[in-house]
Amino acid sequence: MAQDPQSPNPGGDDVARQLEHMLASPDFHAKPQQNAILNYLVNRTLAGKAPELKEETVAAEVFGRGPDFNPGVDPIVSIQIDILRRVLARYYETAGKNDPIRIEIPPGTYVPVFKKQKQNKS
Repeated sequence: MAQDPQSPNPGGDDVARQLEHMLASPDFHAKPQQNAILNYLVNRTLAGKAPELKEETVAAEVFGRGPDFNPGVDPIVSIQIDILRRVLARYYETAGKNDPIRIEIPPGTYVPVFKKQKQNKS
């Protein structure tokens, strides 16, 4: 299915290219844990699995936590997501301000959103 060029939402191939570009960029200052979370969340969302993106699932799939995972005792997912949100914001304020696609993870969810960015001619 072709992406409508007037659509405010980018297509999956464009999002996948943006993710690859960001993860390879020396200006994307994320640690391996944040890269792993971002890669996981974006790819699961693109695969139509967004409803499965819960704290327990991320803990198990990204960090190898077992069925006894308790976010009240082990806050790894919420801590790493908070850091990732700041890294994404900083990236798009600086090196990524002219990237064609913006990837965000809104507070209160683990489901990323993908937006086309207006291109600034500098």
